[in-house]
Amino acid sequence: TGTLTYRVFKEYPNAEVTGLDNNAENLAKAKEKLRGFHQFEAVECDFKEFTAKSTFDFVISALAVHHLSDAEKQNYFQYIYTILKPGGRFINGDILKSPNEEEWHRYLVTAMGDEGEHRWQVHKNNREDQPSTLDEQLQWLKQAGFTNVTVVKEWFNFAVYFGEVPAVK
Repeated sequence: TGTLTYRVFKEYPNAEVTGLDNNAENLAKAKEKLRGFHQFEAVECDFKEFTAKSTFDFVISALAVHHLSDAEKQNYFQYIYTILKPGGRFINGDILKSPNEEEWHRYLVTAMGDEGEHRWQVHKNNREDQPSTLDEQLQWLKQAGFTNVTVVKEWFNFAVYFGEVPAVK
């Protein structure tokens, strides 16, 4: 809905951003939120089907990659590598396959009670989610050619991490 993009523009007001979403309602919210930023292009499409017309300095993904199978994630990371400029960076914040699901479950219930149990049940029964472990995803980034693969934040079954394209491909 444009929240992350708004933060990017606040930090980098001259950035040019192409935002993808397969939900027209989300894109409408983003356009409204970002109406003061003329360098925003909204594209309605599934991110798996996006074909870049140019290369990018950054690709930022939030809560999307976990919908891909392991093989699709590997292919996606390879594609992202090809559309980044030398020195570019892919940043991903997403749901993971937790190394300790029971600890996550206990935390949710302790912190939120019934709401935590509800969130746990939604998480466990969501057939659209196909999370992979953080270690697997970091390895796939390296296999795609990314260097300086770094975890910025890890919290239970969520992480933010990035990989860089070497300055010379």
